Amino acid sequence: MTRLLAILLSCMGILVLTASVAPAAPLVDAAAQQSWALANHVIGMSADEAGHVTAAVSSEAALPATAPFAVRHSSQTAADLDATQAKLIAFHDKHPQYGMGFYYDAAKDATVVSGTVPDSLAGELRATGKVELDTSPADKMTEDIGHAPAEPAGVAACARNNDCGPNHFGGANINNRYGTCTAGFSMRDTDGGTYSVTAGHCGGINTHWNSGQHEYGTTTARPPFPRYDMAKIRCDCGGYAGQIWTSANTTRYVSVAWNPGTGFIHSSGVCVAGGVTVSESCFASIVSTSAVFCPNLDPDLPPSSQCTTNLIQYARTDGAQMTQGGDSGAAIYDLDPHGHGTAEIVGMHVGRHQGVRNGHLFHTGYAERYAAIQAQFRGGINTTP
Repeated sequence: MTRLLAILLSCMGILVLTASVAPAAPLVDAAAQQSWALANHVIGMSADEAGHVTAAVSSEAALPATAPFAVRHSSQTAADLDATQAKLIAFHDKHPQYGMGFYYDAAKDATVVSGTVPDSLAGELRATGKVELDTSPADKMTEDIGHAPAEPAGVAACARNNDCGPNHFGGANINNRYGTCTAGFSMRDTDGGTYSVTAGHCGGINTHWNSGQHEYGTTTARPPFPRYDMAKIRCDCGGYAGQIWTSANTTRYVSVAWNPGTGFIHSSGVCVAGGVTVSESCFASIVSTSAVFCPNLDPDLPPSSQCTTNLIQYARTDGAQMTQGGDSGAAIYDLDPHGHGTAEIVGMHVGRHQGVRNGHLFHTGYAERYAAIQAQFRGGINTTP
C-alpha cells in the first residue's frame, strides 16, 4: 500500500494499519531509535521474538515516507498507554499475590499482559485499557534468585563457582547465607576504583557475598527497590576485572557497554550466561525497552511498590529457557560483530516469565538496562582485563 493510498483511506475515516517503506538496515541503537521516534511522533515501539520491529504513531500523525522498520497507526495516544500502565500497576497493588509483566506491543496496538493472574480477574484486567491477556495461574513469574546457597567448591582452582580473584570476574556464582545469585559485570567508579553489580532483590546493603571458598564483596549501595532492581558490590579483597564467566571455566573479555533499542542485535542477538545455568545462550531479541515486571508478593516489601519499570524484555523465537533460579544479576550482552569474541554489555538479568504458547513452554526474560545502572551508580564499564 503506498503512502498516498494510506492518506486517502485515512481521510475517508478508515483506520489504516500499514507498514511504511523500510530500508535495509534497521536502527538498533537506543539513541538512534529514540531520535527517529521523536521526529516521527511515535507513541510506542516493540519487536517480536524474531526481531521484527514495529513503531506506532497516533491516528492524527502522518506515516513517514521511509522508516527503518514497520510503522502503523494506533487507535491510542501516548497518554492512553501511560494510563493503562498506571492502572495495571494499581491492579497489581490490589492483587500482589499474582505476578505479572506487561509491555506495549505496537504490532498488536495493545498492552500485552503475562503472568499468574486467574481467569476470574480477567474482566478487571481488561478494564485497565486496551490489553491482550496471556495469563494463567499455572505460569511462573520469578525473580530468578536461588533459594539455597551454592555448595562451596571442593578445590582451590579458580572457576565460575569459586572465583578466586584478586580481580574478580563478572558472571561469578555468588552466594550468601540466604541464597544464590550471579555477579553481573565490572564497572570503574568515579574514584577510579572498580565495583561489580548484581540484582537488587538478591540482597540489601551490607549483604556479604562469597564465591565458593573466596570472598567476593559486600553490597554497598542499592537504589530504592523495586523501582530499581540493582545493587553495587565493592570488595576489600581485591578489585573486579573486565571479564565475565560464560562457562564453568572460561570467560569472555568485555569490550564496551551500550544501550540497544528494540529488535535483534547484530548477529548474536542477546546472550546471557547465568551462574547456575552456566552455559551461554544467545539469539534472543529485545522485545521492549520499556517493559514492566511485577513479581509475586514479597512479604518483606509494602504491597504498593512491587513493580519495576523501564526494563528490557527479551526472548528467543523458540521460547527456550535461558535462565533459572540463581541467575539473577547475570549480564545480558551481545557478541562483538567484528568477530573478536568479546562481550558488549547491554543490561543485567532480573526476572523471568514461564508460560505456555501453542502447547509448548515459552520463556521471557527481564533485565535492567545498562543505561539505568550507569545512571544510578555512575562511572562506566570496566574493560581492563
